[in-house]
Amino acid sequence: QAPNFQKYFVFNRYYNIRWQLTKSLTIDYNAKVNAIIDEPDGDINTQKKQDSIINNLKRLGRMKYFEQTITANYTVPLDKFPVTNWMGLEYRYNVGYSWRAAPKERADTLKLGNVIQNSRDQAFTGKLDFLKLYNKWKFLKEANTPKKPQTALEKAKSAKQDTVKRPPDLFALKGIARLVMSLRNVTGSYNITEGTILPGFIPSPVMVGMGSGFNAPGWDFVLGGQDPNIRYRARDNGWLSTSSKLTTAFSQTKSRDLNVKGTLEPFADMKIMLDVRKTTNNTYQEIFRYDPDNSRFNSLSPSLTGAYKISMLTIN
Repeated sequence: QAPNFQKYFVFNRYYNIRWQLTKSLTIDYNAKVNAIIDEPDGDINTQKKQDSIINNLKRLGRMKYFEQTITANYTVPLDKFPVTNWMGLEYRYNVGYSWRAAPKERADTLKLGNVIQNSRDQAFTGKLDFLKLYNKWKFLKEANTPKKPQTALEKAKSAKQDTVKRPPDLFALKGIARLVMSLRNVTGSYNITEGTILPGFIPSPVMVGMGSGFNAPGWDFVLGGQDPNIRYRARDNGWLSTSSKLTTAFSQTKSRDLNVKGTLEPFADMKIMLDVRKTTNNTYQEIFRYDPDNSRFNSLSPSLTGAYKISMLTIN
């Protein structure tokens, strides 16, 4: 007897859209869908089997995976104004959402539900060019621009000049000003990354990650919201599987990363680099599943972990 193979076609889709709203603001949208057109077992020799394939095509297949990202980049136009053209600031906002279907055989028996996940990443990048700020004043610019050494011919011409009084070159004062202006530039970045995983989710995405009716899991979650009460709201709306076999944890993570670098130049031939770093992260997770004995959802094995890392000044 010949083996019975299950056949299917893949129906993958990709979407990419970019908006250039202004010269300083851009928004990108990217989405990916992985779907399958299932075929009935055996030969396609009946009208019922043919209708089954056609209906699967009309539904664009059985979705297995959906993922989308939305990214906004904004450059603050500080360089357009003379007062602030020595500063720079950029902001990046990125949100992601994904829906992963449970395996078909497990969905039919264990009914564990699907897994949804989101992320939100905010990044601030800035710079301060103090040299450009100092050079806005003529006296400070001269202090920052050492004179070129004179050639022998120039020295001879200078010696032959008459004794007409000239303003002092203020060499000492410029030297002090140069020392005060030791801080030349500062660059920095600050990143906040967050994410939530919610297993046991029943609805399937229809458009932009939202289910039919555009209420599940909600615009806030799809757009990167990190409300810890999402599991309770999903429970109250009947979006969660009532299987007591669910072992995938509900989890939320958050990390912050600060990095600041500065350059000190007390003298023309001496540079000091300063580097300040701090990273913190924490993760909360629990098993949130249905208990048939008391007909309610329980939070099992909750845990909160975290860590941090900082730079230290050890010159002493």
